[in-house]
Amino acid sequence: MKRGITVAAVLVAASNAVAQMSVGADILYSDITGITTYGPLNGKYAYAYSSNTCNVGDQNAEWNFTGTNGAPGLAMNLYRIKDGRFMQIGQSFVKHACCAAAGSGCVTVGGQSVGCNGTGGSQLGSGCQDVYGAGYNGGQSGLGARSKINAWTGVFQPRNTGSGDAIFKRLQVNQTDLTAATNPNAQYFAEGLYVCTREAQQSTATNNNRNNNASYKRVTVTGNGATLTPTGSVARGVPAIQAWHDHGLGANVPDPAVHVFPVDVPANADIPGDTGEGRYWVAYKTSNNGNGTWRYEYAIYNLSSDLAGGSFIVPVPSNVNVSNAGFNAPANHSGEVFNNTPWSMNRTSGSMAFACTTAYNATNDTGNALRWGTMFNFWFDADSAPAAASATASMGLYKSPTGKSLDFQVSVPGVAVCDSIDTNGDAISPDTADIDYFLGIFAGGPCLPAPATCDIDFNNDTLFPDTNDITALLSVFSGGVCVR
Repeated sequence: MKRGITVAAVLVAASNAVAQMSVGADILYSDITGITTYGPLNGKYAYAYSSNTCNVGDQNAEWNFTGTNGAPGLAMNLYRIKDGRFMQIGQSFVKHACCAAAGSGCVTVGGQSVGCNGTGGSQLGSGCQDVYGAGYNGGQSGLGARSKINAWTGVFQPRNTGSGDAIFKRLQVNQTDLTAATNPNAQYFAEGLYVCTREAQQSTATNNNRNNNASYKRVTVTGNGATLTPTGSVARGVPAIQAWHDHGLGANVPDPAVHVFPVDVPANADIPGDTGEGRYWVAYKTSNNGNGTWRYEYAIYNLSSDLAGGSFIVPVPSNVNVSNAGFNAPANHSGEVFNNTPWSMNRTSGSMAFACTTAYNATNDTGNALRWGTMFNFWFDADSAPAAASATASMGLYKSPTGKSLDFQVSVPGVAVCDSIDTNGDAISPDTADIDYFLGIFAGGPCLPAPATCDIDFNNDTLFPDTNDITALLSVFSGGVCVR
């Protein structure tokens, strides 16, 4: 028995010895163990999450960095997967730090245990854990607006410590987004995201400890939103957008059709002093609707960029028809200065374009841009299957005076391609005999031997017989494009 204990102790010690601490302060939202409910009021529930917070860096982090209005700050979000779509359905104000405990039990993102150096109070010590209950984190006097915080620099402006009704400043969610009858088989995910001043000050391009500040955990919903219960294990250092892939086909069942990846804002070498500013996460999924159209879904999450997202452009060939375009953003509330105006949606000659409708104004910044700690959705149907290769989509940065954009590869509709105009296979085209032959087989007439074709789905939209095939044939015959 003693020998077994000794071996186990050696293994634990070895694990601790090789645990890789980050350079500098590194704040990790380590777990969500409880959720408090408020309301319902005015058709909404509100929530607050508990917080197990670790410093997995090799230096202490100041807690309540600038006094009663200081950092770090914890933003709380709720997401839902329903009918294959991953959507943010609520967000809170930011819980400002008070003071730190010096607890043990911290592990790195990789799951390695680290030891606490015993520092607490005005600092969260290296390797130490600070634990707060959900009720405390939902205290309204400690909640400040996101608009008062720059997630990239870590600068906090003074918060309004006022209180209000039961859902004021807290994570607000429409009851209709939680009701079991209208959300069958839906899954829900809680996310917490930290902004830490000391961490931001110490981060560099090669050592950016801001990148692991979000964590998420699956939650079960009962009582049509009356109770949210954290379930399963927490995904540390990973934003909830990753859940679209990891749980897309059910709890712990990945959806291989969903692609998720981070994208950093690049530095502009032509501008002196310009540096990359912030990390975004992008996810996309393409699915066949079974009726000759395909659904193109995109989600973009802003982890840490103060520049924010102001537009999103997806290349779509001009001969592809687009329908059922949509946009979703979580609602700003409780006096937050940002408006809730939906983005515009415009079909151009070569793209599908979404854009914030309020121009950036440095002295009156109210636009519904893609702000830090927030995820937006964009989607549309197209009558063309995905292109064989991915293409470059672009998100314009809202506050960039130089029009900087963030470019990344996603799945997009392919060019609509029609069959050969030589439908009767006589190697003479175009001639009216091709039209006569196609109309004959379209009407159910006989097919000629090969190399003639009996295919009446001329525009390859998987729908036939339909008159769009005839329209496409006449378009190509006259030198035009393949139409759907």
